[in-house]
Amino acid sequence: QSPQLLCIPYQDENSLRLYELQDHVAEFTTAVCVVDKVGKLHFGNEGIILLCRLIPNLRHLAWLAEFPGFKALSAKVYAVVSQHRRRFGCKACSP
Repeated sequence: QSPQLLCIPYQDENSLRLYELQDHVAEFTTAVCVVDKVGKLHFGNEGIILLCRLIPNLRHLAWLAEFPGFKALSAKVYAVVSQHRRRFGCKACSP
């Protein structure tokens, strides 16, 4: 049985080719990406919401996505955090 979650560093060209993701490298550098069971890519806040649904300790947060307006609000929050990653402690992020 394959794992539900698999971390694939976008810097690893072999893994990107193996999972047929090499055409999306530019998008991976700007947002978290989650690939679901059928191969659909979920970027940014949509990816975070999907992760919350899959990770047992975070499932209780996933229900928030069902509230009207939550996805739009979370997209704006994600954009702000993404633009200021280094301020939030991301040491691997480029300046």
